[in-house]
Amino acid sequence: MVKSNGNSIHIFSAISRPGTATGTFTINGMSGNGIVDVVNEHRTLPVTAGTFSDSFAANGAHVYKIDMSAVTCRGSPTR
Repeated sequence: MVKSNGNSIHIFSAISRPGTATGTFTINGMSGNGIVDVVNEHRTLPVTAGTFSDSFAANGAHVYKIDMSAVTCRGSPTR
């Protein structure tokens, strides 16, 4: 699920299965690089050309926040 408030994008993601997994996320319209904050986990991930990846533990969930004032986009991001 993706939510936007004009200043930032929040991405909510989870897996519901045993084992680990890697998720790759692409924000349509984001052409530049930036940083994604993994909310309440005290870590960040690089966003390169609008794409970032993260790992998930079994039945894991993450919330990501991208500050839109710090990245380059063409048009509006896709929700």
